[in-house]
Amino acid sequence: MSGNGWSGDSVLPVVVLAAGQASRMGQAKQLLEVNGESLLAMAIRKGASVSGGAPIVVTGAYHQQLEPVIKKNDAYSAFNPNWMQGMGSSIAVGIHKVEMVYPQARGAFIILADQPRITSQKLQSFVSVFLADYPKQVVAAYNGTYGAPAIFHRDLFPELGLLSEQKGAKKIILKYLVKGTAVSCPDAAFDVDTPQEWQQFVASQHKK
Repeated sequence: MSGNGWSGDSVLPVVVLAAGQASRMGQAKQLLEVNGESLLAMAIRKGASVSGGAPIVVTGAYHQQLEPVIKKNDAYSAFNPNWMQGMGSSIAVGIHKVEMVYPQARGAFIILADQPRITSQKLQSFVSVFLADYPKQVVAAYNGTYGAPAIFHRDLFPELGLLSEQKGAKKIILKYLVKGTAVSCPDAAFDVDTPQEWQQFVASQHKK
């Protein structure tokens, strides 16, 4: 068994959602770099550290631009032609790819490419909760709500595979929310949507 808790015949593939247009940023924010590493590469690296296999990256608006980063970091690519429909459609594409690449997966770990403050250690804490008794889901709790990062048991794949809404998996999360499967994750409240937020994050990294 590896340090992340997974043995060779049991994996929890990570799905990195990176399909958005980043309209408020005005460019492909997934490729913004800090300390020589892009947001996308950072998400792939963190995902790989807690998964039993190579992460899957769901692309959309900037598919061609992101492909070199995905290949360089030994991840799988899954293109969402309906990326404009929102996060739900990207989750569905990612789940279908998981079923193709990892048919024995116990579940899927959904993370976002634009939540750079979430550490590998925090992601591992989600895995630890999931490994305890394989609940239907393990989700982030922040600012009075719930969302990604989120682990979904394979039993939920049929429902996740039908998503197409802008709100992503929120309805499913609330449907299966039970005590003990929500991980406090204040850093999930911060995502990089604007140039100001990016500069705020870069400044915080330079202080370290």
